This record gives sequence, structure tokens and C-alpha cells, in this order.
Amino acid sequence: MASRIIMPKLTDSMEEGVVVKWRKSEGDHVDSGDVLAEIETDKAVMDLEAFASGTLRKILAVEGTTVPSGALIGVIAEPAEDIQGLLKEVPEPAKKAAAVDPTHPPQARQDAPFPGLEAVKEEAMVSTEQGEATASPRVRTLAREHGIDLKKVKGSGPSGRIVERDLSPFLTSAVSSQSAVPIGKDQIKQAGQIPARTPTRAARGKIVGEKVAEGPLNAEAEDVPLSQIRKAIARITTQSKAPIPHFYITADVDMGEAMRMVEESKSSRSSISINHLVITASARALRLHPGINASFAGDKIRIWRRIDIGIAVALEDGLIVPVVRDCGSKSLTEIAEEERALVKRTRNRELKPEEYTAATFLISNLGTYDIDNFIAVILPPAAAALAIGSVRDVPVVRNERVDVGRRMKITLSCDHRVIDGVAGAKFLQTLKQELEHPLPFLPPQGGG
Repeated sequence: MASRIIMPKLTDSMEEGVVVKWRKSEGDHVDSGDVLAEIETDKAVMDLEAFASGTLRKILAVEGTTVPSGALIGVIAEPAEDIQGLLKEVPEPAKKAAAVDPTHPPQARQDAPFPGLEAVKEEAMVSTEQGEATASPRVRTLAREHGIDLKKVKGSGPSGRIVERDLSPFLTSAVSSQSAVPIGKDQIKQAGQIPARTPTRAARGKIVGEKVAEGPLNAEAEDVPLSQIRKAIARITTQSKAPIPHFYITADVDMGEAMRMVEESKSSRSSISINHLVITASARALRLHPGINASFAGDKIRIWRRIDIGIAVALEDGLIVPVVRDCGSKSLTEIAEEERALVKRTRNRELKPEEYTAATFLISNLGTYDIDNFIAVILPPAAAALAIGSVRDVPVVRNERVDVGRRMKITLSCDHRVIDGVAGAKFLQTLKQELEHPLPFLPPQGGG
């Protein structure tokens, strides 16, 4: 019996996915549980497994195609089985992509196009004269479309990874050699009109010194297609900011003791950061103020017994919020180790859906970017989000004398349907005390 391969809905926020790479080709035998393809969700790149055994009779979405969740992307069946009825379900985007060359079905290949996303899994390796260096599918797509030999490109990213800016000199010369349309303001003025041609999809990327546009060229602006992550951010934040009545409260924290603790930890085997201290202090404060660790649930307020704290991690094209689970029952050291592992997997696009969903409290830290104060958007189901600013050296008065103090602003965003101003202020007061007196950070007694 034929089995439909559909674009899965791997998270509540996922409305569409990108077929990054097919691991099987048409005509291949597959067993239930085999990995059929790599799918880019709004958060990560994940494997799509077969739910039935048989022959991969038809691939309906070529690599690089964006397909709505639930749409048919392939068919598994017996070799002689009639599948014409299922083929009528081909999604429109896949039909358009397949029309490029209907005589050649897509094959799994190492240089699969992956539009709109540069920072992805770094397992895809390309050879360089210095040894092995990593390059994202976005970079490899640009290199292939412009005939750039990656062996000649020196990577400036982490561990020598080739990032998009490393291709800029090659892209500029490639666009010129291919008689690309003039896109600078002066060239457009000389031409006397807007050129009719548009650059290729790859040429619409971030090319140093050039302005490019999606559709008709414009000397005043640049249109950049949304990546899957940016689409998710646009959708989720709109759904949050519009219906949720936010209010904000800010406190100034004396970080003298906390910073001494961070500095002293650098000489130990397990160093800690401001983020680790804030997560741990927040968990302790949430245990004392459970009404903050809550969600709005229609005609009721849901108080969560477990404290699952989401931390915003910035990527090149957006941010993801991995979740440190059950923080209320963990020590500072345990939280630090788990947070480091989560951040690493986030940047490598290796997170599982359960690792970035259903946070009960949120933390966003822009202090490393020298930001004193900002406000964070609440992402349901959480009813509160904490924004962390930079630690500043400021004049403070102690015992009628002016001294140098280390201060940090923290701002709590609250869902007014769940949290009132006094409740938020009491929580922030407790959090301030926890950060100003960070020792001892031991595992709490009792349940989490």
C-alpha cells in the first residue's frame, strides 16, 4: 500500500519547511525508520524518517523548495503500484520547482541549495589547502552559482569556517564578469532608467559595497528574502505583542559580588558567566514567586510546577530560544554546564523540538553588546521575560562618600492578564537580592 511522505509539522510554530537535502533517490528501497531527507524548520535542521517500507517512487519537492506543513513531498510504494491518485496532491511550489527540468528527478547531493540561511549544521565539509574547513550550504550555493572554488577561499569564521563575507571579493568579480545589471546609484542614473533584469537569487545576498533588490531594482532600498527563522520570528512576535498587554518594570542591581564570583571562576575547571548567575537567581526567585512562572490559559491561569527557563541565543539570521529544563532543582554548576551545551547545539542547528519549546520564563541578555537597558517581548506560554543589560562602572554613594560601583539594569516584561505590578515588583526585588548576594548557589531542598 502506498505511503505518503508529507512535510511534517515539527513544532507548534512551524507552518512550512524547506527540503534541504534528499538522502534517498527515486527508485531506492527504504525501510521504516530510514532517514529520507533533511528538513529545515523555523529553528533547526532535522531528519525526516520513513514511516513505511518500500520503494521511493516519487520525489515531489526538489531540494531548496519551501513547502507548507502537511503538503505531500514524496511517495513510497511497491514498484508496480499505481500512485497517480496521490500525485495530484503535489504542492504548488514543488510543481514550479520541478518544472525547471522534469526529465531529471532530484538526487541527493552534497551542495544542496539552502536559501535564506547561512548559519546551519557545520558537518558539511569542504577541502581547503590548509586542511578541512567548514562552509554552510548557503555559502556553497553562492560558490556553485558563481563558479567560485572554495579551495581558494580563506575562512574567517570560527575554526576557519567559510562565511558569506569571505565570498564578497569573489562574488563582486563574478557578478561583474557575468554582465550583471548595474546596481549602484551612479550606474542607474547613467542608464536613465531602472534596468529590466534582476540579479540571480544568490546575487541578492549581502554583497559588500553593493545594493541589491528583490524584483525591480531600487537605488534607495534593498529587499532581502525572509529566512525560515525570520518568518517564525515575525509570526510569533506579532502574535505575542498584539494580544498580550505588556508592562515593564526595571531595577538596578549591585553586581560587585557577582562579578567577583565570575572572575574567580575563570581559574577553576568550570567557569561561570553572568548568564549562568541570572538563570540560577531567576530560578530561586521563581520558586518564591510561583505566580510569575505561569501562563495565561483562557479562563484560568496555569501555574507551572517545573521551572523551564528559555535563553535567547543570537544566530546570523535571527534568534532561537533553547530551554534549560527544571532549573529549580539544579545547582549553578549544573545550570552552567547545561546552558553551554545547549548554546553549542543551538549554533550548530542540532536542537530537537523539545529543547526549544514551552519555556515557562524567558531571559534575553544584550549586555555583551554594551546595551544598558532594553525590554524583551514575551513569548507564550511564558507570562514574563527578563531583559539583562551590561554591567557598568558608575559612581555610587557609600557612607556619604562617592565610590565606583558595578551596576546592571534588569527589566521584567509582564503579561498583565497574569501578573500585576506589585507581584512583578516583588519578584524583581527578590531577584535583585539573589544577584547581589550570589553565594551560596546550592541545589534547593525539596521538589522543583
